[in-house]
Amino acid sequence: MEKYLYFSKGGGNDDPADALCMPVSKFRGFGITTGVTDAVSLTLTFDRLFESLTRDTNDEDFDNVDLVIATGSIKSVCRAITEAINFGKDPFISVADVENSEFLDANITGVASINIVR
Repeated sequence: MEKYLYFSKGGGNDDPADALCMPVSKFRGFGITTGVTDAVSLTLTFDRLFESLTRDTNDEDFDNVDLVIATGSIKSVCRAITEAINFGKDPFISVADVENSEFLDANITGVASINIVR
């Protein structure tokens, strides 16, 4: 059974960049960025959701979700997401749902951006 990762920036979820639900099979890994309002941004990178629709085979473009996390919590957040993917029973994994104030780990405080290549 395929699992899915859900992210929501909030704001009514009425814009394509407000929320995203990606199959775990498209997840490529974690990256770290800084400069997000006195916190750390943890980037989750995915194979392009719309690649098969556009028939674009450019491997340089990926979809990304930037999570805002507490300073010093990178390992903890990466572990929580990895364990939810590997051991969680629910196929729907709500990683960061700002709209409903639900977070997979207490160190996740928001979603800085959702970038989908089209």
